[in-house]
Amino acid sequence: MLDKIKNFFSGNTSFGLQITDTAIRIAQVSEKDGAFTLTKCAERKLELGIVVDGEILKEKELSQQINSLFQEQKVDSKTCAVAIPEKQSFEHIFYIPSKIKGDEFAAYLDKLVAETIPLSFHSIKYDYSVVNLGQIQVVSVVAARREIIAQYYETLHQFSKIETLSLEPTYFSIMRNIAQQFPKDQGTILIDINEEKITWYAIWGANIFDMHTLDKADFNTNPSAINKELEKVSQEFAKITKLQITQIHLSGSPQNSAGLQKHLQKTIKLPISIIEKYKVEPPENGNHYKVAIGLALRGKGINNDSTINLLKK
Repeated sequence: MLDKIKNFFSGNTSFGLQITDTAIRIAQVSEKDGAFTLTKCAERKLELGIVVDGEILKEKELSQQINSLFQEQKVDSKTCAVAIPEKQSFEHIFYIPSKIKGDEFAAYLDKLVAETIPLSFHSIKYDYSVVNLGQIQVVSVVAARREIIAQYYETLHQFSKIETLSLEPTYFSIMRNIAQQFPKDQGTILIDINEEKITWYAIWGANIFDMHTLDKADFNTNPSAINKELEKVSQEFAKITKLQITQIHLSGSPQNSAGLQKHLQKTIKLPISIIEKYKVEPPENGNHYKVAIGLALRGKGINNDSTINLLKK
């Protein structure tokens, strides 16, 4: 296993695999002299009912589609990073006093997770990352049902013979490909928009302070709802970090982000811009590959020191 991990992170190419209700997507990234290139990306549509709300209902049928796509694209690698769909992951950020450490920290975090995640504690698995901020530890937790994690692992490992070396939430994959450096002495709101959801993160440097999600349909019905949430997270960010949110960046295809950008420009005084620079440029009209590309970059060791892996033992 250690040899496989070493080869995964040190090879010239790496693969990312995203599984959704309607499609599977793969991306291959190669590296030369510190520069990354997208060398392969492909999509295979799925029949309805194979994956529903992120839950794999037909493992063998899904594995057949994955195997077929890999063969069609002449993918010879059998190791990849995978994302767990948003509908099957639970995220929460806790602020824990820095004096709580070691076994006490582990027990304290178990208690917080058990009280917060709306599932039986014994039915879930979670992983976390920690950022120390003076007297506070900002702890980002991601949890999922053990049953769901097993579905993804067994489908890929048992039926497709793919070594799945990591399972992470989609937002880590998206952020990993953003080339822009965010300042460490001030806060930034990063908003990602897709066809269904608007997700925003309060960040400083490469650290996530907080995150929230809003259904795009709810935004269309009541656009001011996002203003209240952004104001609330900005106040909390200033209270905990003693820093100010100074800018907003939007990530997403122009057709998905245009309405939100126009709304925010009318109602918020902060500078608002569109993320245009990526470590790996997606193909033309290929914004839907951004998760798979971010997963492939994980295989190159990008931002792996502060990320999540639900396959950890």
